[in-house]
Amino acid sequence: MVLHTLETPGHSPGSLCFYSTDANEFDGKKIDGILFSGDLIFQGSVGRSDFQGGNQNLLFSSIKNKIM
Repeated sequence: MVLHTLETPGHSPGSLCFYSTDANEFDGKKIDGILFSGDLIFQGSVGRSDFQGGNQNLLFSSIKNKIM
């Protein structure tokens, strides 16, 4: 599996996600890929940004411009 590194600042300094297009099926359903995001995003929510070095606007921008 090839993983692509996505810099996703905002949650905490140095926040990264990893994305792979090698996965094309999950639980019998076709998918476009798989994202390993740690605690950056959750179903229906996003991770906290109130840590030292966190920034809510930067977090939302990372999600919008690099993940969606």
